[in-house]
Amino acid sequence: MEQLAALDPDSLYVRTYLYGGLGNQLFQCAAGRSLAARVGARLVLDVSSYRRPDEYRRFCLDGFAIDADVMDDDSPPLPNFDRPGKSIFMPLRLWIAKHGGWRTASRISANRRDRTRFPLFQERSFDYDARFATLTAPISLVGYWQSARYFASIAAIIRSEFRLKAEPAGENARWLEMMGHPHAVCLHFRRGDYLQTSHMRSHGLCSMAYYTRAMAHIRECIGNPQFFVFSDDWAGARERFKDDDTVHVDTNGPDAAGEELRLMSACRHHIVANSSLSWWAAWLGGQAGQMVIAPDPWFTRPWPAPDLLPESWSVLARE
Repeated sequence: MEQLAALDPDSLYVRTYLYGGLGNQLFQCAAGRSLAARVGARLVLDVSSYRRPDEYRRFCLDGFAIDADVMDDDSPPLPNFDRPGKSIFMPLRLWIAKHGGWRTASRISANRRDRTRFPLFQERSFDYDARFATLTAPISLVGYWQSARYFASIAAIIRSEFRLKAEPAGENARWLEMMGHPHAVCLHFRRGDYLQTSHMRSHGLCSMAYYTRAMAHIRECIGNPQFFVFSDDWAGARERFKDDDTVHVDTNGPDAAGEELRLMSACRHHIVANSSLSWWAAWLGGQAGQMVIAPDPWFTRPWPAPDLLPESWSVLARE
């Protein structure tokens, strides 16, 4: 990826705003990459949100083989979004009013004012928005875009580009070799920031009953599975998952999400948490005969997401 200081006024761009962790960034990038490919535009990843003083996440895509440019201009960062629909729209509208309109990073002369602003397109909800298929460039995308339908037309390109360029080393290389097990199962035990009050209201946690049922189902369908447990709560995971066919992959910390994703996606089967990182691990895995079990509902609040889970995945109640 190239770091841009300004946008070329003679080029077409699809500008997608990134916020959240690696999983969210991959969805936002994939939607933008798909639109850019369709309209013959250049994808620009705007990372200005990571300058917010309250943002504890960081830009995670710089190590991936993604065909895009990166920009962090001096405009005020977008607000942090944690809700779909109108509750996203209102803060964004207030932000635009407060900061005097929508600015691009380019400094284009006044006589070309018609090109100094990008039309803004924001998702309405977590459901697939059919208007996306009619968009043209230049444009700015704001949303989560959590549906494979946004990038189904370039799925092969996404699988190719959403890979780390550097080869694994050390413990990660050793784990990756172990995940060549023919019945390797990635089990994602997500907690971490989901334990915070705001995230608990939105996301909640998958219960141990969910994981127990999912593991039992895998054992019934697959001979001699090997469960690889991934978690952001290693102590809690070790306390809960102690079976002989289970090992804990505790090599990577929060700053190595890309390495974690590479290992998770190398497994043949997946028990998914209600986490976008979990989703991507299963989707990028996509091996023949793959079994994926995902939790229902995905969100704690009644936010329908009918296009989030691929039809080939199985669902189990998460309580």
